[in-house]
Amino acid sequence: MEKLMKRLCVKATIPIMCALLPVSAVYAEAPAQMQTVVADGSYEMSLDESLGESLKTAKIRARLEALRAASEQAGVYIAAQSVVQDGVLTQDDVRLLSSTVLRVQEETYTTKAVGGKSLRVTCRIRADVTATDIDRALIERDKDAQRWRLLAEQNRALAKELARVQQENAEIRAAYAQAQTPEERKRLAEQALQNQQAVEALDFVTRGNAYLDLEEYDEAVAAYSEAIRLNPDLLIAYNNRGVAYLSNPWDFLIDQAIEDFSIVLRKAPDAIETLKSRAFAYLKRGSEVVGGSSAIWDFDEVIRLRPGDASAYNGRGYVYAAIGRTQQALADYTKAIELAPETVTYYINRAQLYYELGDYAASYQDAKQAKTLLGPVKWRRFKNQDAEYMRRENQQIGIDRLLNDLDRLHGYR
Repeated sequence: MEKLMKRLCVKATIPIMCALLPVSAVYAEAPAQMQTVVADGSYEMSLDESLGESLKTAKIRARLEALRAASEQAGVYIAAQSVVQDGVLTQDDVRLLSSTVLRVQEETYTTKAVGGKSLRVTCRIRADVTATDIDRALIERDKDAQRWRLLAEQNRALAKELARVQQENAEIRAAYAQAQTPEERKRLAEQALQNQQAVEALDFVTRGNAYLDLEEYDEAVAAYSEAIRLNPDLLIAYNNRGVAYLSNPWDFLIDQAIEDFSIVLRKAPDAIETLKSRAFAYLKRGSEVVGGSSAIWDFDEVIRLRPGDASAYNGRGYVYAAIGRTQQALADYTKAIELAPETVTYYINRAQLYYELGDYAASYQDAKQAKTLLGPVKWRRFKNQDAEYMRRENQQIGIDRLLNDLDRLHGYR
């Protein structure tokens, strides 16, 4: 738990809802390479036992609001740091970075009775943001700009769901206060209980995301499973549990990942990122066709749904390359580069394929272009993270090693 606290982060920023009280956040003194943020979030729970609000859920609501405030304040520091290092970021970049790199060091809770009818629960969070974590997150952005944009979309989607649950709670409480009959109050109390379960489920999703960041996959699976128990319709929990299964080194969990992705796709057949994840799960399982579907078919569907999705072409190209259909792989990598010419990963993949095909001149040009796109500072970061890059992206060779081979073995420099 102590380790989780040091990396616990919410995967989305949450708009302030009317059921939540105002929050405050201030910077604390910290070393030059680290910013510490102290943020408060409050929630006022009803003491009417018939409404059934629990202190546990009230603390969760207060903590989520404190995280929102901390994330917002961290964004100011991130924007300033990024202007110095990489140029001005978009608002979505800042929001996604702040929700990803925020390290919660301490959570404290206080309660105060308000007028004898409610209890104000306040959560104070002390969190750090380090330049190193910003650096690592920017590596991910540099490797695949389109995937980064899709993560930003998912970030907004989770924020929207959290906001919906909080707004629903405010409406239930307002209606309960005006209810005239026992039957109406009973119905609203049941809705309030369901809402509590929904917010608890989302809290487990954020905790699962934190474990996933820490690469503690068993703990992530347990958190997502608890979210699913509380809210069986929460598709993001199935999707992220599938990612945790897929990321686990034990191959026997791949089928469970495929099943989780399939649950999502049965209810949301146009969930593009889930289609991509299932495609790579099929590939990792070592069979082109599994259970009536395949990696190629899933990427085909992504491209049908979003013809301009460069990452889908890149993914399908990776599958084609893995099963030896090299000319189709080359065509897909080229299409991905045409659609997203600033994405470094696509050049690296094509450079490696050209190398394997013996076209060393073309491999060299793509490798040099990848290095140029990253720029001096970015290239230094990227090179230092080569082992992590290879592991996460299943690349067969780092770009620096590829350039060395081209120079040493084939005379390209």
